[in-house]
Amino acid sequence: MCDNNGNPKFLSGNATVEGFGHDKRSTGGALDIQCPSWIELDIPSDVKTTVDIPFTAASKFPDNGPPQVLMTINGKFAGNDGVQMDTGSTGITIGKGTWLNDFNGNWEEAMKHERAWKFLSSSKKLYSGYWVPTTLIFHSKDSSGKLIDLLKSTVPVLVFDTYYICPKFTNDQGATCTAPTNTQSGMLTGLYMGVGFGREQDGMVMCTPDKNPLLNVYEVNGKSISLINSPNKYHLGYVVRAKSLTWGLTAENTQYFKFTGLSKQPNATDYRDWAMATAMVSINRGEFRSGYLLADTGVPQMYLSSPDVPKPIPDSYNIDIRIPDVESSVGGYTITALKNNGKGAAKSSQEGTAPAYVGATNTAGIVSGPGGGVYERVFVNTGSRFWNGYEAAFDAIGGNWGIKLLNTTAKL
Repeated sequence: MCDNNGNPKFLSGNATVEGFGHDKRSTGGALDIQCPSWIELDIPSDVKTTVDIPFTAASKFPDNGPPQVLMTINGKFAGNDGVQMDTGSTGITIGKGTWLNDFNGNWEEAMKHERAWKFLSSSKKLYSGYWVPTTLIFHSKDSSGKLIDLLKSTVPVLVFDTYYICPKFTNDQGATCTAPTNTQSGMLTGLYMGVGFGREQDGMVMCTPDKNPLLNVYEVNGKSISLINSPNKYHLGYVVRAKSLTWGLTAENTQYFKFTGLSKQPNATDYRDWAMATAMVSINRGEFRSGYLLADTGVPQMYLSSPDVPKPIPDSYNIDIRIPDVESSVGGYTITALKNNGKGAAKSSQEGTAPAYVGATNTAGIVSGPGGGVYERVFVNTGSRFWNGYEAAFDAIGGNWGIKLLNTTAKL
């Protein structure tokens, strides 16, 4: 990681994070190679608490849908298909009808809590409801099919009774869309879980780390991790793979990953509140521009915004992506966006990572962070097929995001 002047900075720490039983980097640090640079996490060998959460057989991830995990929510099992897990958002979102009928919900109690809203920039959906504190359990199954409790977490979940299609949404509108093209309300259904970071700038200013189930765990494999002297030493973070999610970073499960430092979110008050990963993007072998990258489990297509996207959009053009930048790339590949008989398609220089299609814009209008408004930026949402070529890890303590190249063919 570099300091604000671009000078190399050795990452270390000895101060205890209050209430978490370890220091800010689990008494370890990270070694800078150069600046800008990728880094390797230095997690002490006695930090071993980790658990693997398998994706269910119902998951179509990464090729054709999001991963799904077994969960109990508010005391009720969510079903054998599992709950959709999305790295493109933060927090659990549940429709009022689903909450009342499937999860022991009480609407009068829900309305006593903080007003809540969440905007999804890809679908232009604005969800409006209440943040309801809820206990969650992540499961696997034993050979007989019996549920095994892996993690327990308590977070506010967004129980919504209204959603809007809101193409012109800005954050200053809050929970009510001022110019909706569609509005639904009442006993709405739906359920998904967001575990992403750095999403506040995309219409999710309320979706801070306290809403992320994976960052608010209090029990692992039946043992508390909240005690200062707990033997369950852990490094807060997780790894996403094609078949599972691993909670708790260790020296072993981060081996061969290359990490890049993240910036703090503007006005962050939570030490776990980090901005999106960065990348550089070149269109048709033109200038590389700095921007942001979201490795999204939620959708199989790629989304791109850059002023360099050709206008009108042609039947074929190239998108060269380097993470985090050209000089110290920890990974990258080239996508060829295509149109076949009017239908979108794509090819990739890296086996398996071609998105279903590329949704591109050269206006780059993206919802901003606190204060509302829109601004221009370069942004890439990789789509879920990214995980055919990489594994990705988020270090919530040190503020690092890392990827590991799988054994695939890559040609830049």
